[in-house]
Formats: sequence, structure tokens, C-alpha cells
Amino acid sequence: MKTVLNTTDEHELVSLLEQQRTLYQGLRSLAERQKSLVVADDTGALLSLLAQRQSLVDGLVGLNQRLAPFRQQWAATFAGLPEQVRRHVAELIEEANQSL
Repeated sequence: MKTVLNTTDEHELVSLLEQQRTLYQGLRSLAERQKSLVVADDTGALLSLLAQRQSLVDGLVGLNQRLAPFRQQWAATFAGLPEQVRRHVAELIEEANQSL
């Protein structure tokens, strides 16, 4: 079964996946900084970083909730995207998978 998304839904899906990519990049950056703060025994900066990290994780939780309707019938949703959008979505998903 092929689900055809309207343009607004397509844009929302792409926007959510791009936001997800940005949050994953932020988490990766914080993880790198976290290592150096632990080695430097900089507790104050580490606590601040952990608060930033929690904020990014909270953002990912919210994005996952907003992505849930798209994921419910993912195969049909993905197949219903125009080719160019489908390629971009596939790239964003691949980036997310690599980040994980």
C-alpha cells in the first residue's frame, strides 16, 4: 500500500529529520567535550555540559513523538515520497543511524 503525503507532510518529515540530525551532531560534539572535561576533572563545566546534553536528549524525545505518525506505516510513507525527497530522507536516516 502506497501512502501519498501532501507537500506539508513531506516538508514536516524532512524538517523533523533535519532537526534530528542537528541534535545528534550536538550530542556527538558534547560527548567529545565531555571526555576532555572528565580528564581535566572540571566538575563545574561537566555539570553544565550534562545539562546541555539532557536538553538535546529531551529534544530528541519530542522529535521521536512527532515522527511517530510517519513511522507507523514507514514503508508506505517512504514509498509515497517523490524521488528527490525520498533520496534526501534516506540520507538523513543514514546519517542518524551512523550517529547512533
